[in-house]
Amino acid sequence: MEIKTLEELAPWIAITLALSILVPVFTQMANNKFQLELQKRKEENERKNMLYEEKRKIYADFLQNVGACVSYRTKDNIDVAGASIQRLYLVCPEEWWPDIDMLFFHVRGLEWAKAEDVLKKLNKLIAKEYGAIN
Repeated sequence: MEIKTLEELAPWIAITLALSILVPVFTQMANNKFQLELQKRKEENERKNMLYEEKRKIYADFLQNVGACVSYRTKDNIDVAGASIQRLYLVCPEEWWPDIDMLFFHVRGLEWAKAEDVLKKLNKLIAKEYGAIN
């Protein structure tokens, strides 16, 4: 098939022109969708990392502050220990709440031996939980 006139060539020019416009548009649309998905994943990972870091900090503060309070058995560091105990509610499983309640009660009542027993139990639970989140 030989093209002899401009009228015969016009449909091919129109198709070529349309494709030269549409292909980059579709490519850009696909790229934008991919970039949005990539950004969502990045934001989700950042959020998870932030939550993990906050959880790790609360656990570390609890272990340090409450451990120091119970080990040194003084009234002076009860406020810091109490705050660490209360923050633990934010990140721990609900099954731990009765033990946390008991620990707080014993610390406030200066019942150090009983507080130490509950603290040991919670320390082990935290160690298991911390291993699971790593």
